[in-house]
Amino acid sequence: GSPKRPDDPNAAQRWLETGRLAELGLHAHELVHEIRQPIFAARALLQIVARRRDQTEDELDQALEQLAHIEQLLKAWAGTGFRPSTSIDSPMPLAQPIHAAVAVVQARARRRRRALSLTVDDAAGRSTADPATVQQICTNLLTNAVDAAATEVGLALKGQVIEVWNDGPGLTPTVEARMFEPFFTTKEVGEGTGLGLAITRHLAASVGASLTWDTSAGGTAFSVEFPPPVRDD
Repeated sequence: GSPKRPDDPNAAQRWLETGRLAELGLHAHELVHEIRQPIFAARALLQIVARRRDQTEDELDQALEQLAHIEQLLKAWAGTGFRPSTSIDSPMPLAQPIHAAVAVVQARARRRRRALSLTVDDAAGRSTADPATVQQICTNLLTNAVDAAATEVGLALKGQVIEVWNDGPGLTPTVEARMFEPFFTTKEVGEGTGLGLAITRHLAASVGASLTWDTSAGGTAFSVEFPPPVRDD
């Protein structure tokens, strides 16, 4: 047989570099996934403005908010490719990023003819989670819900809990077992990256939130419970 080559002293280093490149590639895919929805939302809002020259102040404000969100995401990733800490010093209301997430997904819901309802208690629900993180969690869950729904999608804020539900056929055991795997998707080629739920679980963990779900033949609901802000007595 052919002679065996001596052990390569650089093999371990090459494996380490390969692992780093693979991880960097995953994070690059994640960043693309993160910024795609606000870009689409801003474009849809500006298209409305272009068609309707009057009464466009709200759409312009929302488009500017989405572009500011993109800027925050890019700043968070700049230089390292890894998401930094997603906590802020003072508790912020959860309602604002939730409204922003609904604005991002609204055009997708209309395009797919899905009713999107929102129930928010503005007086409750505060968190030290970065608002951009809360918005992205809601955006990802809403996007999946719209794609899975038969006719309706809903988001509700109750205290520290955000619930996103749809009236689709529910998750099969196979999908339920694999839904958090990066790049696993049941959507058609070009329709989804398979990163939404993987990113959502990572983001929830990064701010100390718990992510649970319930599914049946009548639909699926995902719940994210944020820890209450620590009080200084």
